[in-house]
Amino acid sequence: MMNWENRCNQALAVVKRSVSPARYLHIEGVVQTAMILATRYSLDPMAIRMAAILHDRTKELPKPQQLKLLEEVKPDLMTLKSPALWHAKTAHYLAIHEFQLSEEWAEPIRWHTTGRENMSLSDMVLYVADQIEPGREFYDPKDMELAQNNIYAAMKKILQAKLMFTMQKGQPLHQDSLACWNWLCTSSPRVYEA
Repeated sequence: MMNWENRCNQALAVVKRSVSPARYLHIEGVVQTAMILATRYSLDPMAIRMAAILHDRTKELPKPQQLKLLEEVKPDLMTLKSPALWHAKTAHYLAIHEFQLSEEWAEPIRWHTTGRENMSLSDMVLYVADQIEPGREFYDPKDMELAQNNIYAAMKKILQAKLMFTMQKGQPLHQDSLACWNWLCTSSPRVYEA
């Protein structure tokens, strides 16, 4: 049987050596927020904790190292052209190959930047936690309240803001983000209420 506590501590040590102090503080905030949401939505809090610890594992790797990992991942062209999205794919890869995280619990890492159609509850918990953790410059406690009451509504609000921000910068929208938005607009929110 796997010992989540030991694995999480090992991952924290690796991540702490891999990122800046500011990024590490963000990761700690995401871990804290994700565990609250995991408990609220009856998910395994330790598995979510591990995913939250590893979600930005490769965010600050030098570009050549990111590109080398991307050769293993083989991302779509839009992701390849968007360096800000690379870390989600490469961190997902390392979560599986370096930390033996199951695909089920590594998937939220893969989708924490773009979202996707048919997101799982654990996907949404990590996506939302990454955006609403208390260390964010745009933190609003009302977002945490919304997320605890209806993760679907929180997901939709956050994704809408991210899409608008991206469009205002004149940048292309990733096809997975658009698929996620369309899915959120057409799926039933009752499934995701606490």
